[in-house]
Amino acid sequence: MNLKPLKSDERYSFYQTFVEYGGVKQKWVLLLSHKIKEKKEATLRRKLEKKLEKADKAFKISHEL
Repeated sequence: MNLKPLKSDERYSFYQTFVEYGGVKQKWVLLLSHKIKEKKEATLRRKLEKKLEKADKAFKISHEL
């Protein structure tokens, strides 16, 4: 998908496509906020790090027995 910067506000990017669905021509637009994307990526990164730490602890405990 080729996102383009929104000219009026560079905090956003967009993608648009034209489709026909049910015999009706439509314009579909995807709008991406870079700030929210960064926030969601940071949250996901923290969650993955916590899960990795938990799995590492469980692995160490199981191999100590």
